[in-house]
Amino acid sequence: MYQQCERATAQLMAGWCRMRSQIYCAVAALLCAGHLAIPYAAEPCQGQELEFVKDLRLKGTITSIDSGKIVLTDEIGSEKSLKIQDGDQYLSLEGGTLIVNGPARINVQGQVPADTIPVGATLKFNVQIDRTGKVTEAVEQFELLPIDSALQLTQTAEPEDRRDAFPAEVVGIVLSAKPRKLVVQIAPNEYVGKTELTIPLAESSQVVVADDDLGFVQDADQVTDCFARQTKGGDLVVFSIEIELAPREQLVSRSLDERLQWRFAHFSSVSPSAPRKLNSDHFLLHTDISDREGKILLAKLETMLELVSNYYSVKPRQIIECYVVEELRRWPANFFDEDTIAKISAGEGYTSTRSQGSRRKSLVYSAANHSIVQHESVHAFCGQNFKTTGPFWYSEGMAELGLHWKPGERAVSTHPAVVDYLRKADRFRLEDILVDERILREGWHDYAWRWSVCHLLANNPNYARDFSRIGHNLMNQSGASFGEVFGDRVNYIKFEYQHFMDLLQNGLRADLIAWNWDVKAKKLNGSRKSTREIVAAGGWQVTPVWLEPDKNYSIQASGEWRLSSGGTTLGPDGLEDGQGKLVGAIFKDFQLSEPFEIGSELEFMPPSEGQLVLRCRDHWGELGDNQGQIKVQISRPK
Repeated sequence: MYQQCERATAQLMAGWCRMRSQIYCAVAALLCAGHLAIPYAAEPCQGQELEFVKDLRLKGTITSIDSGKIVLTDEIGSEKSLKIQDGDQYLSLEGGTLIVNGPARINVQGQVPADTIPVGATLKFNVQIDRTGKVTEAVEQFELLPIDSALQLTQTAEPEDRRDAFPAEVVGIVLSAKPRKLVVQIAPNEYVGKTELTIPLAESSQVVVADDDLGFVQDADQVTDCFARQTKGGDLVVFSIEIELAPREQLVSRSLDERLQWRFAHFSSVSPSAPRKLNSDHFLLHTDISDREGKILLAKLETMLELVSNYYSVKPRQIIECYVVEELRRWPANFFDEDTIAKISAGEGYTSTRSQGSRRKSLVYSAANHSIVQHESVHAFCGQNFKTTGPFWYSEGMAELGLHWKPGERAVSTHPAVVDYLRKADRFRLEDILVDERILREGWHDYAWRWSVCHLLANNPNYARDFSRIGHNLMNQSGASFGEVFGDRVNYIKFEYQHFMDLLQNGLRADLIAWNWDVKAKKLNGSRKSTREIVAAGGWQVTPVWLEPDKNYSIQASGEWRLSSGGTTLGPDGLEDGQGKLVGAIFKDFQLSEPFEIGSELEFMPPSEGQLVLRCRDHWGELGDNQGQIKVQISRPK
């Protein structure tokens, strides 16, 4: 056991929320010894009603697509950023998370070459086949079916002679896809003795896609019809959309869960009658989940562990052992103690770490929920590789951060209920959060604040390297403390944390909004001019100009930038709605003024003194795909 009882709790944001109904929120408990992860339980919370000011019908070409957002260039070359729900009851808008009645109606249609279909996809098609399982004619058309559609081979007509080939309808899983042939797995049947069939392909064989999954959509696909409504805040919310896939060489889903489902589709989805062991390179599961779910969970855990171990520059010292329970009735009587049974029954999880000589051994006990197992496995990794998991704020904040890490992604990506809560709740100061006590909220709210601090410090280049070092110090109970490492930069962190929280939304990148503290501002005297390059993919960018309220200034900008990788090329004046326009603000004493518009040219007298900061106006959660930069010259007109 830990030498000193550690209090810790972790949340799983697995609830959903409807307008004028309830949001299912986490109800957490504070336990001693180990770490406890708790899923949502019912807790009433009223949703928000959207206010719409305009209805639009749109069509055009998709130039960018990401989670919750489609960038569309319409028929006259105007760029529209569309917010869209894809199976989630939450919609993250510019002013925070708002709630609408339900997901958009999505229809995705198109065709892809049959030999480029991903392994694991489920297809439906018709064949001519004989009793030995030989397909006698090339198949020209296939239909993509949802994962876990029932596999089958059904004879559709009797041949004149039993030895002749007969027509059949087949539903099978793709085991391999090669030029001119597919190999598919089917269910045992009364017609042929094989469960693997080789399907010859015609030169023009195609797979027809008719789905509601935006995961198949990519740049250059065509929106043939879209009904959207504009909110009072300027966001365009999609209610229905028809998308035609452009010709492509391969069908690729952007959804990690879908890719893993395809990858392990040939494993059984039926849960066993008793627990057994499943293992990967760094994990050992004692579990009663299905073979397919076990493979998917292990793949997620290995990916997460690689990211976490790379962050800490520490390789796993030993296997992480997890007890993952789907149904307690499948496990032997008295296998778990009463406390563990109670926690698993409630859909919870916890991690217990014990010293074994010079080593520490962690055991994870969890209900069969991937997010809970991932969160607890971060605790287990830290418990086995360091002296402790660190103080409460660090341990739980980093466990939540590790849970949401994705390869190559640095943006905020958490449950929208967390974003909604943090945007609207009374703000805690940084020093209130960095204490090893519960702050003035209950349950998952505590962990939302801890996560927000860890996300900022781990991703902001001003502090990321030192924050990693502090993590080692905290978990090894040695080295310089937080205050000693950051010293007089604590005031910088306080400002950047508050700025981060003011802008918080899924898609926000702490690295792109990091403040450049090295640029010092001076007054512009005489004919001196200042020239800066302002990038589109950035937040407020400081200039070396100190504005004085009783002086006139001239700002001139030239160049081009774009609001998405394939979007319309814009000048400093941006679009008609103001997006893409050069804007400015005044920064003084860790305070930021209201923004003001600049565009390609502005002469003005500032209302107050301070450092001039500039940016390309774009939604804060959509900066990552912006491209280009413009040149800005600031001077004093004669």
